[in-house]
Amino acid sequence: MVQRRAHADSRVAGRRLPWTILFFLGLLVLWNPLATAQGTGGGMNGTTEENLTQSRWERLEEERRQNPSGNHRLAAIDAFLLGQEAWDAGRADEAREHWSRSGAFDHSYLPPRLRLVQTSLLSDFSGAMVTLRQCLEIFQRDFQVQQWVLSNAILGFCLAATLASVALVIGLLLKHARSLHHTVRETLAYAFRLDPIPAGILAIVALLIPVAANLGIVVTALFYLFLTGYRYNRGERVIALATASWGIIVGPVLVVTSPWWSVPPNGRNAVLISEAQEDPTSPAFRLRVDDWIEEEGKGVALYLEGLASKVERDSDRAVLFYERAGRSGEIPQWVLQTNIGNARIQADEPDMAISHYHSAIGQDPGAFEPHYNLAVTQARAGQYLQSDARFELASRIDLDRFRALTRKNEDLGEPEPIDALWGASDLWAWTLKHPGPVVAPSPLSFFLPMRSLIWSAPIAVLALVVGLIAGRSLQRIIRVHECYQCGDPICRRCLVRMDRRAYCAGCAEALGGLSSGEATRVLLRRLLEDKREWTGQLARLFASFLPGIGGLVYGGPFVAFIAAVCGGLGTAQFLYPEWGQPLFWGPWPDPLNGLVRVAGLVLLVLAVLIGFFDVRATRKRNSTVKAFLDRDVDRLAA
Repeated sequence: MVQRRAHADSRVAGRRLPWTILFFLGLLVLWNPLATAQGTGGGMNGTTEENLTQSRWERLEEERRQNPSGNHRLAAIDAFLLGQEAWDAGRADEAREHWSRSGAFDHSYLPPRLRLVQTSLLSDFSGAMVTLRQCLEIFQRDFQVQQWVLSNAILGFCLAATLASVALVIGLLLKHARSLHHTVRETLAYAFRLDPIPAGILAIVALLIPVAANLGIVVTALFYLFLTGYRYNRGERVIALATASWGIIVGPVLVVTSPWWSVPPNGRNAVLISEAQEDPTSPAFRLRVDDWIEEEGKGVALYLEGLASKVERDSDRAVLFYERAGRSGEIPQWVLQTNIGNARIQADEPDMAISHYHSAIGQDPGAFEPHYNLAVTQARAGQYLQSDARFELASRIDLDRFRALTRKNEDLGEPEPIDALWGASDLWAWTLKHPGPVVAPSPLSFFLPMRSLIWSAPIAVLALVVGLIAGRSLQRIIRVHECYQCGDPICRRCLVRMDRRAYCAGCAEALGGLSSGEATRVLLRRLLEDKREWTGQLARLFASFLPGIGGLVYGGPFVAFIAAVCGGLGTAQFLYPEWGQPLFWGPWPDPLNGLVRVAGLVLLVLAVLIGFFDVRATRKRNSTVKAFLDRDVDRLAA
């Protein structure tokens, strides 16, 4: 069995950022046992314990003691699922025992460690922190976990920002929809000499024309956004510019970050390399690698075939494949030289092996494997002083791994050379050079239904410019005001001015002939005594539960922006099963689905509460006498 490269080189160790710790802490605190049980319980049946007999566990435990650094993924999965069954049945101690056994069988398997931290966080905090450190170490070296975090973080952020932008645009449009319709209606009525009713119908048809173009919600929303731009105050204009900026760059952002989240349809990505080099003789991996070699002859597939040949003790064939892989230029030379040296050791050619190890050290002096293998080979040849010095260098590079190999050799006897495998940094470099197709997930494609995401930016800019030009033109033709008393939109053709204020025809007729003091008393009486229509109250109540939308229509722009962001994040997390890439592959549902959806539901509730209290506070503030007196009224009469 090829052993896993457990150390992280200096480039990978430099990535231990605080956000990784925050990510795992949030993952463990919010873990929902019921959702996890629902996600994993369906994959178990009543015959699991019967199939997994005690003799099998004893055999696997013996194999693990003989090869403590080896991985037994199938046994780890079985133990994890048995622990989940025990946890669902209320046997917590038995569940922890199974999860500890699962982690011992596979040192890179994350689910049992997450469950151990979750169940021990309150009862054994120090032990939970030790297990959490193991989770962080797996994150540093396991490419599949890193890719899951990055891909879902990028896609989730893009979806959340798009949802928040759409909510803010809808809020701005709802607030100024009546004014926009009134402007277009009066413009058409003035241009074509139409009555108000036909002009209103024609205005609705004209405003719905961009929707028929099927350019997506984002592009259409940007057109409407700047069509109503002449109605915005300062806060609304800032929000409009922020949402427009995101609508322009969302497509290019997805294209630029595609190597981190896109997966080739044939499955030949760095995850395959990471898994195949763990067990290169697996029939499933061998079949895919053989097809890869026949179709494309990639150096990566030749490298994996060399690993498999070495495990099968066919050293000449292994050297042949390693040399062919080296000519492709895709594989790090120090990895190939180290493994060729191991094959030469297997073929009983130590002098040639030492030469290859020195070549590997010259390629990468900070690599652990060639130093360790050279020390082992020198010790076999009786060069004990040189061997001790080389072991000292290897221990300085990775002391933890050196100690683990030393403990293993105490149980197994004479040490053996270890194979060099691709680390996370090299796998990421290969991934960035071989991205998959840029096909956005279905929720994002719903907002940007374009064959090429790169075209979303120029089309969005075009929609923005057209909307800005159209809005400015409408403002120059007929400017819309608001009635000082009722707040309805009125144009310059319809307004009636009294005391330098604009009134609609109905309010002007009711206040006509009154003095300034009498008009002020009428307005104040309406504020204190008149009841709002039930439709308006219902619309206000319904809008207050829409994060971002209700805040822009009835509240403040800043709080509405915060509510929209929380609502976008919550909605994106709640829709995670529709767009997310699963972390744990298997015949059972992804256990993280329930956790992420619960976290999204919490954010959605928070966003609704923020929007509700903002609308309520704004309504209370605007309905007070102080707000009325802040207007230009006759204060003595009031």
